[in-house]
Order: sequence, then C-alpha cells, then structure tokens
Amino acid sequence: ITSGTLNANVGTGSNITLGGTFTNSGTFNGSTTSRYTFNGTSAQVTNILPSTVGNLNVSNSAGITLSNPVIVSSTLTLASGKVTLNANNLTAGSVSGGSTSSYVVSNGSGGLIQNVPGTSTNVSFPVGYTDTYTPVVLNNSGTADNFTVSVKDAFDNSPATSQVVNKQWTITEAGTGANVAITLQWNTADETGTYNGFIRTNPVYIGMYNSPIWQQTLASYTDLGGGVYTASAGGYTAFSSFAVGNVDALPVELSAFTSNVNGRDINLNWTTKTEK
Repeated sequence: ITSGTLNANVGTGSNITLGGTFTNSGTFNGSTTSRYTFNGTSAQVTNILPSTVGNLNVSNSAGITLSNPVIVSSTLTLASGKVTLNANNLTAGSVSGGSTSSYVVSNGSGGLIQNVPGTSTNVSFPVGYTDTYTPVVLNNSGTADNFTVSVKDAFDNSPATSQVVNKQWTITEAGTGANVAITLQWNTADETGTYNGFIRTNPVYIGMYNSPIWQQTLASYTDLGGGVYTASAGGYTAFSSFAVGNVDALPVELSAFTSNVNGRDINLNWTTKTEK
C-alpha cells in the first residue's frame, strides 16, 4: 500500500496472508482478532500490523522484523524463520514452535513476553541472539505473572573469570510472588568468543546478578546431544541477568553484610557462602 486505505476487517478471526513486501504510507485497518501469516520468500517488515492481533504465524525462512510492539492475544506460531525484535516487545498468549532456524531474536532492548501460570507448567521462551538459539524454560510454583525474556552475547556486569558461557539471559517479572525454576539452553558455539574458558566437566552453576554481586546456584546439567546443553536451577523469587558458568566464575554470595561508623572510619563486616 503506498496510499489510500485498506480495510482488512473482514470478520472476527479472518485470515490475512502477507506474502510480499509492504509499505504503509496510507491507512491499514486490520482486525485485532485476525490471523496474520507472513510467508514471503524474502525478509519482511511488519510495518502494517495493528498493535494487537489474534494470531501471528511466521512462515518465511528469511524472517520478519517488528516495526512496533505487538501483542498476540492468542498464539504466536514459529513455523519457519526468525522474528527480529529490535527495541520492540512481542507479547504472546502462547508460543508454538521454536528451533535453531525459527526463534525470536532479541537483538535490542525488546523481549518476548508470556504469562507463566503458577501451576508448575513448563513455559518455553524460544529466544536467541543473532545466529544462536538459546531458549529459556520457566516453571512457576508461585503466583502467576507475566515474564519478559531476552538474551545477548555480552555481559552488563562482567563475571570474575572466562569460565562462563558467552551469553547473558535477562529475565524480569511484571509483579511479585513467583517461585520459578529456570532452564537455560546453549550450544558449543556459545562457548567461544570473549569468554571461552567454560568447562562442562566441572560442576555447572547458574548465576544471577544481584547488584553488586553475582549469586551462583548449583545447577542440574544436561547434555541433550548434538552439541546442545542445558542448566537448570530452582527457587528463584527475584529476577535479573542470568548466566551459566563454573564455580567462582560468578563469584561471590554474601550471607551477611553490616557496617558501623567509628569516628572518621567505617568498619565493614561480611560473611560469604561462596567466594573467589
């Protein structure tokens, strides 16, 4: 559409298939309950989507890029191709699919948002950064809440050593009261780069950044085969940046920290559970 108006409100639950390249300098009246399918043969940009859609089906091996934040009230289906977020959030009622060739790329400040019920049900967030698929699974035994998940190849706060997977997962909760077990997935390609000293034969830990320190928790490590691995740990009631590493790579957990003033001096007293 280069000008004028396109009315796509052809009924509740209508199917709208977008197979070409679209520009929207006119007006697009798309139903918020319609099912939108992107199935072109070259990269597409979603600059005609309403802010809320019923279903979103990605079936384009070249992928799509969001032009604005999008809420998928029902199901996001990742059949083929990636969804690049940039600075936009993508909220989904549920997500179907997810693979090494079809996932949500969190290459900017945007994230994938889903509700995680407090029913101990696994909810998968099929996210990755650039060319690697590093999904997250959340299992909540506490209060149901919306969670935002993203991942990148850099750390906002550096680990103590190079013995970490070269990924930072960011997980945030909209409210409070959740009690979550977290599973982080990576592959051998994620063990190279700036941080490349990770040893999978050592005990594996999940670290959560709790300013000013990384708190590490012993994780259950699984080799899924084909160079794909996961680390899982539970009991998380607070959320931040997460990482996977060996002991002391995500170095210090404090069990006590106090201070007192003595004249012009300040005395600091602390006890650590784990330390480098």
